Amino acid sequence: MKFLLDTEHISILQSLSQPAFGLLEHRMNQHPGTNFFYCTASLHEQVIGAHSWINRATKPAGVIRGYSKLRQALDSFCSAQLLQFDHRPRRVNLSCF
Repeated sequence: MKFLLDTEHISILQSLSQPAFGLLEHRMNQHPGTNFFYCTASLHEQVIGAHSWINRATKPAGVIRGYSKLRQALDSFCSAQLLQFDHRPRRVNLSCF
C-alpha cells in the first residue's frame, strides 16, 4: 500500500513534535519508506506559510523564523518522493495516512 502524507503529517515529521511525532513515526515504521509520498500542493502550502511568517515579522527573529521554515520545507521535500499535482489518474493506489 502507498501513502500520500498531507501537509499536517509533513509538518509533524519536520518539527519532531511529541507526542504526535512518536505516534506518526510508529505507524510509518510499519511500512517501507518507499511507500510514502508528498504532493507538490503540500509544498505550496508550506511555502505560503513561510512567506506569511516573513511578511508579518516585526522583528529580525520573525524573519529568521520564516526563512528557517522555508529552508526546512526545501530540505524535507528534496529528500521525499514527490507526486506532481495534475489531472491524470494514477495507477498507484494511494491512501491517506
